[in-house]
Amino acid sequence: MIYLLFFLTGAAGLIYEMSWSRQIGIFFGHTVNAAAVVLAAYFGGMALGYALAARWSTRIRRPLAGYAFCELGVAAWALLTPLVLGLFKLAPVAALLNSENEALQTCARVIAALIVLLPATIALGATLPFVAQHLALEAPGDPRSQERAVRAYALNTAGAVAGVLLASFALIVWLGVAGSSYLAAGISAACGLSALILSRARVPGLHFPLPQADTAAPSQAAATKDAAGRGERGQGIWLALAALSGFGTLALQVLYVRLFSMTFNNSTYTFGGIVAVFLLSLSLGSWLAARRGRSLPPRQAIAWACLASAVLIPLSVLLFRALTGMRYFNYGEGFLQYIGAALLLIAAVIGLPVAVLALVLPLCWDAALQASGESLGSIVGRLTAANTLAATSGSLLASFALMPLLGLWMSFALIAALYGLCGALLLLLNREAAGPAWLRPAAALGLLALAGLLSAGLDPQLERSAPSKGQRYLMLADTAYGRIDVIEDLKQQNRRLRQNRHYTLGGTKGDTLERRQGRLPLLLHPAPRKVCFLGLATGITASSALLDQRVEQATAVELIPAVARAAALFSDHNANFVSSPRARVVVNDARYYLYATPERYDLIISDLFVPWHSQTGYLYTVEHYRAARERLAPGGYFCQWLPLYQLGPRELELIMNSFASVFPRCSLWLGQGENGGGTLALIGSEEQISLSRSELAARLRTLSLPQDGVEDTELDSLEDFQRAYLGDWQPGGFGLQLSLPKTERHAEIERGFISAVPAERQLNTDEHPLVEFLAPLAHGHDQMLSGARWFIYQEQRLASLPRENAQLLP
Repeated sequence: MIYLLFFLTGAAGLIYEMSWSRQIGIFFGHTVNAAAVVLAAYFGGMALGYALAARWSTRIRRPLAGYAFCELGVAAWALLTPLVLGLFKLAPVAALLNSENEALQTCARVIAALIVLLPATIALGATLPFVAQHLALEAPGDPRSQERAVRAYALNTAGAVAGVLLASFALIVWLGVAGSSYLAAGISAACGLSALILSRARVPGLHFPLPQADTAAPSQAAATKDAAGRGERGQGIWLALAALSGFGTLALQVLYVRLFSMTFNNSTYTFGGIVAVFLLSLSLGSWLAARRGRSLPPRQAIAWACLASAVLIPLSVLLFRALTGMRYFNYGEGFLQYIGAALLLIAAVIGLPVAVLALVLPLCWDAALQASGESLGSIVGRLTAANTLAATSGSLLASFALMPLLGLWMSFALIAALYGLCGALLLLLNREAAGPAWLRPAAALGLLALAGLLSAGLDPQLERSAPSKGQRYLMLADTAYGRIDVIEDLKQQNRRLRQNRHYTLGGTKGDTLERRQGRLPLLLHPAPRKVCFLGLATGITASSALLDQRVEQATAVELIPAVARAAALFSDHNANFVSSPRARVVVNDARYYLYATPERYDLIISDLFVPWHSQTGYLYTVEHYRAARERLAPGGYFCQWLPLYQLGPRELELIMNSFASVFPRCSLWLGQGENGGGTLALIGSEEQISLSRSELAARLRTLSLPQDGVEDTELDSLEDFQRAYLGDWQPGGFGLQLSLPKTERHAEIERGFISAVPAERQLNTDEHPLVEFLAPLAHGHDQMLSGARWFIYQEQRLASLPRENAQLLP
């Protein structure tokens, strides 16, 4: 029963983490700095809970009751969390969180994150020492008590796997973001009540009573205190090793996520799959630690685990290269086949090294228990607190220091070297080990040499060499947002900006189409003096504002600093946007910028964003469109560009319904798609858009010729605008289910998943970010609106739209 309860605790804990990180991200923005604040607060609270329970677990008669009250406390706070987050909307609080003073803003965010997360995370962390102490008292004196505690820890981690999969694949879609945390609160409350009943039903046979000074002789008390002091001093090495385990494990999780991002489609599903397999491997490793037996002392077992990890880490990266060829992963005929193949690939690459790493922490518990006379709950709490604090630093250092300074490959090599040196030192300095004296140094040096040879295969120059004949890198940077590079094709004279190798942010070959994304809304607006672009990329789209003499100021908001720097490499095609006195580049989350800025714009243009990328879907929600509308000047327009080739019919209509629910007038404009799907613009306005032949001619006269001398001849006449104008969209029900070819089995799968979403839920919101979760299904089943599918959809759904929001006069 205890194992079952602790399994459910792990599941609820990961549901909380995924739900709360999304809820807080709405107020902090989805930058890596904001994510770092949330991560530090979450794991910092967990570590504090471990440390506090290390003391408390030995001072109460019923440790299981302590676990019960922690679970009930988590449940109560989870119900209050959305209300606490609502306080962030108050003007004084919002002013601090959005302060232009970066130091003040960071301090305010740290305090806010601690207020939201600390009560619950302290209680979550405290559950492990309480459970460990309860299991020790269930069978006092039994050496297998520690094994039972490790088994409970393994099952708790297995529960976390279930929590990740449930939240990623079902709960957020079915129940919503806050709704998922309410379900987790119900699980925590059930666990707490069950544990409370169990704790009252039976009291363990051995208790640790509170100290009674009058019954113990002074010499006995001094001896006890001295023994405890020696025990704590003897735990120093095990605290250090537990910290190393946490640091290396979380750093590797960050590195593995970056590794897979270079081949996966980077949806919420693939990210959840990586985390789930990582946690499952940790669970299996912990379970093996509980069953290892006593033939090998803990110190030697830790040494061999560290040395094995030093070999397995670089080997896993080389295996990833061999299995994927660093190509885009696109296996299977449907969504489930793709996800299944992705999970198998993840397990093949990271399963064994992570499982071996998971041995270290439970072995440290065992070693510290043998070295001191302390209770199991105290040891588990203290060592796990050190492990968690170090894990936080490992995650942050991997994101903000190791990858930017060393690159991805050398970061893996550094972590492997750290484990290898630690294992070798433990083995060489252990004089009590059995066997010939020469065996330990020979084995350690041999494994170190093998790890070094494997790490040498992670040569960063392999990535910096020409990707193919006639191409070269102009820029290559490993960042906290993934790999950013600029690649030039000398033969085709094409320069491309890419993220994670396979996603092209823009290029010079299609600069006319990119510039059109700014040119079309600019020509529709009668007087665009101040223009804001959400997304910079190559800067070619934003350069259209500099070519329009009516524009006095153009602001481009870019999330990724490396992308903002890379835009300078496209100066020949973007009118030197980055250094123009009429232009301003802001590095920030686009949605957060709209919340924080006091500026009002005549025109806001939102770039193409991949709808299935994790949390990018928040740029297509009702709340985002409301923030954009509030930042418009009187008579202003908001233009949302949509990639038809990345959306299915349902996702497109979710976005259009959400957009039209905010803007009184919503008109649809085809940016590129005459040959079968491309880009679509939604233009929201308060008043009717008016354009005549004379007005268009006057506005065209304000445009200067692009630096490359290439004009957009497909958008320079009133007839071109009439062809591009598809009609007006009104919020309403979903359109026809298109009769498109796909296997009956895949159709049943898709209908089964989507039927779980209520038919009346037609809007994409912060609470129900449906586009982010449904777009990968359409992508997996090849239901994107391109080619014949776009023509069918246009004929069946758009041909009869009214045409009243834009007046195009002869």
